Amino acid sequence: MAQLSQIDGNSLLTQLQEGDSGAFKAVFERFYTRLCVFADRYVNDREASKDIVNEVFIKFWKASKQFHHMDHVLASLYLVTKHTALNHQLAVTRSMKRDFVYQAEFGDEDTFYLAEITRIEMFNELNEAISNLPEKAGRIIRETYLEGKSNQEVAAEMGISLQTLRNQKSRALAILRSRLDKDSFELLVAGAFMIYYFQR
Repeated sequence: MAQLSQIDGNSLLTQLQEGDSGAFKAVFERFYTRLCVFADRYVNDREASKDIVNEVFIKFWKASKQFHHMDHVLASLYLVTKHTALNHQLAVTRSMKRDFVYQAEFGDEDTFYLAEITRIEMFNELNEAISNLPEKAGRIIRETYLEGKSNQEVAAEMGISLQTLRNQKSRALAILRSRLDKDSFELLVAGAFMIYYFQR
């Protein structure tokens, strides 16, 4: 009898939907490493990435498995991994922000150090989100917000009208808003830029 890790995707999918623990183990072994690598792109912490992927598979085991193809399974795992990793980073950022506020209130000498860590972590998360935008949309957000260029400057450089740039910029922000939860979006798009320009 073939090992579960070697059987074809359709058979594996059928056994998985029937709640077979061996099929779940096969899916785990097949996709675990690549999901860890993917999660690490968001959190840049190998151990945290492993914890994130383990959490993803726990959710996967508990959830109903209405998939039509193994590629659908993998796509779903990638999506859940992304959201779990982003939530992890948001929790880290919030924790550091709380530490920063506490230390600032009590005049700790490490205030500047904590502020720098918070700023760097926020920008890492923001840059990751921007890098996943369409190329032109990402360029508009990066140059108008991060590089401080005016809308007119960027429109001229890209050879598009000012109104076209404004439309694309609005769509880019809408994409970021849809991909990040409300707190994360406000923290990154408003707070992070403000910290970058006024505290560096």
